[in-house]
Amino acid sequence: MDSYLDDNRIEQDLDRLEACLGEQIRLARGGETARLEALCRDSGEIIRRFVQWGVTDGELFRRRGERLGRLYGELTLAVHCELSQAAGRLEEARIVRKTLRAYKSRA
Repeated sequence: MDSYLDDNRIEQDLDRLEACLGEQIRLARGGETARLEALCRDSGEIIRRFVQWGVTDGELFRRRGERLGRLYGELTLAVHCELSQAAGRLEEARIVRKTLRAYKSRA
């Protein structure tokens, strides 16, 4: 396994994860579940790699963990909101949207 501790590689992965956020929301909104699942696997691989190397280097989490947590939290809430709305669960979507706004305001 190659080293993951290069700041440039970490930043590139986090940038890719951030780009996935918008794309996953768009796919959820459009009901494109097969493409959404594939993109979620890609995001999951980035997170798995980050955590795997972070376990062996506490400094990695101190430097980059906050950004990863924020991105993952926003992604989870935003996709949940869009899927709830698409399924007609409007009250659930409203609550999740409100939670997402509160989450973003804390960042």
